[in-house]
Amino acid sequence: MEPWQARSSEFHPYSVDRLEEMPQELQDRARAALPSGALLQAAFVVPEEEWEGKTEAAQALLFTQTGVVQVTLSGAPLQIDAATLLWLRSSHLLLHGRIELVAAAEGRLLRLVMAFNAIGWRLIQPAWQALVGRAIGRERGGAHPPFSADRVAGVPEKFVDGLERYGLYTGEALVGAVFQPALWSSGGLAGDEQQLHNTLVVLTDASVLVLEEERALVRRSEQLGLIITRMPLRAVEQVVEVPGAAHGQLEFVLTSGGCTDRCSVSLAAEALRRWALLWASRSQPEGGEGR
Repeated sequence: MEPWQARSSEFHPYSVDRLEEMPQELQDRARAALPSGALLQAAFVVPEEEWEGKTEAAQALLFTQTGVVQVTLSGAPLQIDAATLLWLRSSHLLLHGRIELVAAAEGRLLRLVMAFNAIGWRLIQPAWQALVGRAIGRERGGAHPPFSADRVAGVPEKFVDGLERYGLYTGEALVGAVFQPALWSSGGLAGDEQQLHNTLVVLTDASVLVLEEERALVRRSEQLGLIITRMPLRAVEQVVEVPGAAHGQLEFVLTSGGCTDRCSVSLAAEALRRWALLWASRSQPEGGEGR
């Protein structure tokens, strides 16, 4: 580690290639937590930080050839095999980065959450993308097959760019996408309230992706960044439409290793109708609906 990195590491997350470059306390825990035969590909170290009014202990995420191991100074280690992941979520919101993973192991659900300064994303991008590739069975990654413009017709440029940047680096083929624009209700003196936020639901030949903005507090605000949720198709057992008074929900029922979890996304009636058509077409990629 260079001298400037050593100084910076007191405040900002950083990535190292060897356990010896980690702080001693984390290093000791990492050595004990790594399973026999695991090959360390990268270690992402997050110093003690203050998040949402709480102090988070120093921690590290160890990327191996089969998955990840989280070690922290405040609790027990957590090991996740990429092949058992039910869903993955990454938040890219200005200065706030966040990783959330849900997997199955020995008949129980495992949930890994790590928050960090968003400058850390560029440091772990190759390791993160490799983890995602393993989760969906696309370890080699690479350029995705080209897709016609009508498959993303009407989708704002921010979301098309986000899909390219955060979604299709795995080499997946786009089947189709459904965009849900933000919907607001008038609250009179209380002000307007956002009922649905800008959301893009994407079907590829290996994943379901949900790209969404944070919920806005005022109508004329520009939401920076995106939250990306990815569900490997191998884990999607069922998609259920849940009706509602003003809008409905898509509920994805996910299974792996005898465990079940659910991910939901809120959509208006028209977007729900278009998704139903798109989902029905998944066995015929060339027939996917893109609007």
